Amino acid sequence: THYRVRIDTVLPGKPVVASATHPKENFNYASSIVQFTLAPMANEGSGVKSYYYIIDTVYNTVLSTVSGTSTNIETITYNAPDDGTYYLHVIYTDLAGNAGVLQADFKVNVKSSIATDVDNNLGFEGGEVVIPAGAVSTTDKLIAQTPLAVNVPQILTEMSTIMRATSWYVELQ
Repeated sequence: THYRVRIDTVLPGKPVVASATHPKENFNYASSIVQFTLAPMANEGSGVKSYYYIIDTVYNTVLSTVSGTSTNIETITYNAPDDGTYYLHVIYTDLAGNAGVLQADFKVNVKSSIATDVDNNLGFEGGEVVIPAGAVSTTDKLIAQTPLAVNVPQILTEMSTIMRATSWYVELQ
């Protein structure tokens, strides 16, 4: 009788990280509760044994199985203590005991309110403008302005905000 034995010596790839609560890394979100989902790289040989992660405010933290917190759950919930930018750093080990060296990093921005005494530029991406809760009141004026471009007239529109139930609506004037 012969048996075929496969020995996995291939290091795990870079994990895949996403966030349903804070999906866009360059946007500000009012919620301080962040939920991350973790997944192995596609076609991971022997499967995932453990994820190792750190959440901090340093963009270039180098993670290891010694410095990270271990979990075998693919969802991490984090309650940011303050407004600011936070980074989730993740690696994983496979069932053969190989530790990954390709680290995934995911940035989230928590900003519960935007000061109204200064000009605030909010990002526009993919047809939506995200205005965090608490960023405007019913007495604030919002101004939408197109960027300057050659042969394109600049459009300046003043808007007022109206709170209906729990949603903000913008009215053009």
